[in-house]
Amino acid sequence: MPRKLTNLSLIDCGIEELSPLQECSSLSDLNLSHNHITDIRPLKEIQSLYYLTLRYNRISDITDLKDMYYLNLRHIIRFCSITI
Repeated sequence: MPRKLTNLSLIDCGIEELSPLQECSSLSDLNLSHNHITDIRPLKEIQSLYYLTLRYNRISDITDLKDMYYLNLRHIIRFCSITI
């Protein structure tokens, strides 16, 4: 029986596109620091996501995360430093 991926760290991997992560429906902890991400809309599909780190990316708008009731906003503020 395959295990479900719950934690994933993709630090400094040159990532620009997040849509492949939509298939990772069991992720609860995701670290995408030091990449080239501008659009975080695909993360809305990961309903199990609880911890999210987006430091040092090219994200200027996190309003797409506002409806993610399962993602504690305190964790976004505490663990994410959004660069504009």
